[in-house]
Amino acid sequence: MASRNGSRGTDDDAAEQECAALGPTGVQISLGRRAQRPDMGIELYALDGCPYCEKVHDALSEAGVDYETQWVDALHSDRNEVKRVSGQRGVPVLVDGDRGVTMAESENILRYVDQTLA
Repeated sequence: MASRNGSRGTDDDAAEQECAALGPTGVQISLGRRAQRPDMGIELYALDGCPYCEKVHDALSEAGVDYETQWVDALHSDRNEVKRVSGQRGVPVLVDGDRGVTMAESENILRYVDQTLA
């Protein structure tokens, strides 16, 4: 069952516009610190009101994946944690600590969920 916790933004329209303005960010596989700690589980960095993030939430929930949501700020400049884990500030970003995988771009994440986590 999914865990959707953390603080959520309040301006859904602005958040959706911010998210929709993002271009493709590709896939990044990180074998750094998280890969060395296989007990970290799955985290999803997401923006409230972002349709791409909601698609990923839905896919994870439908697949029965346990995960934790890290809600991010609507301003790119305030997304330091997202940049730290993925090298960029766009969302959604999925971090699979069990497999040492970090990736961005909703279509890539959806494919990963379907092929690896479902």
